[in-house]
Amino acid sequence: MGMQMLLSLIAAILVQDVAEPVTLPRTERVVWESETLEGERSLQIAGPILPSPEGTELPILIVLDGDVMFGMAAETARLMSFEGSPPPLVVAGVSYGGLNQWIAQRQIDYHPQAEGPGIEEFTAALIDEALPLIRSAYPTATGPVFVFGHSSGGLVALEAAFHPEVTGVIASSASLEEEPEWATQLAARFAETPPAANVYLSSGSEEADNRVALEAFRTSGELSVEVHIIPEGTHMSVIPGVFARGLRAMFEAN
Repeated sequence: MGMQMLLSLIAAILVQDVAEPVTLPRTERVVWESETLEGERSLQIAGPILPSPEGTELPILIVLDGDVMFGMAAETARLMSFEGSPPPLVVAGVSYGGLNQWIAQRQIDYHPQAEGPGIEEFTAALIDEALPLIRSAYPTATGPVFVFGHSSGGLVALEAAFHPEVTGVIASSASLEEEPEWATQLAARFAETPPAANVYLSSGSEEADNRVALEAFRTSGELSVEVHIIPEGTHMSVIPGVFARGLRAMFEAN
């Protein structure tokens, strides 16, 4: 690496360290101090841009991996609301305060654990504790609740389908192949007590292991839904399109 390039790189890093953080319009941050989970989390909450008629019960969309997904999800939902599908809604992202914290904590919250809280406890706390905080921030957000998760976050979305407060879930490339034992148990639960929530499953055409795991889960869990395959889709490239398609499907089904 040349000296000029090295100096430019150092300068760029220094600028990043001192630059003011970017904020989205009509958003706020709420601290989530969980009674059942270890550590502090936060909720980034974006309200709708378009006005709603008086008395409207705004829907809520909870987004996992908010540290990297919230901006995409909030602004995509807002832009789509200009076309009426989805309608104006409140988007809330679960965040950990930084990339290092996010990478470390999602491994705990989004997966089963031998000791301490794991995915089932986290999902229950998300509905029992975080959802009331979102509604406190937006008292008109008393409409249906949806959950979006990608990869490990997709596991949380599938777990959330069992909670009666949840109307629908978008599970994008849910990493069931990483948790085969848990996935088998989850499929059995779907077969024994099918959740009332709508389920949107998807995977990229280039995610061979993930597609096999999702299809095995769907058939053994007796889900009467298809796995939406995204042509030429890789694990990361599918995210924006799946989010938009899944969100539209949720409201078309209700």
